[in-house]
Amino acid sequence: MYTKSSLFVLLFIILSCAQSNAQIAAVNPTPKKDLILEVPQADLTKVLPLIKQHLKDFTEVSFEGFCDSRKLLFLKSDSQAQQQLIYMFREMGLICFVKKEISIEKAKLACDTQEEIQTSFTIE
Repeated sequence: MYTKSSLFVLLFIILSCAQSNAQIAAVNPTPKKDLILEVPQADLTKVLPLIKQHLKDFTEVSFEGFCDSRKLLFLKSDSQAQQQLIYMFREMGLICFVKKEISIEKAKLACDTQEEIQTSFTIE
């Protein structure tokens, strides 16, 4: 059978591996990807503040702006959070369309003015 000292060594090795894996996960977080959503019901005064309030529950999602003229919401998120975001919009009663194959930078060019994107950061 095992002696107490060999069990302690085994426990030490397991704990060391677990700590090492946790440090690796902290150093290499899941990369965030551009996510552009068209939200037809969104506006700067009522809906955007609600959306931004709900986004605070997602640590893996960052708000990158909103284009009121095209109703485009710019986010960065990991793949797992994207499905949760779609569910959140449905729960809020909002329809959203994922704009694939385009970066946030290119999508922002479709907006009427860059000022409207900057204004979206001041909305709480």
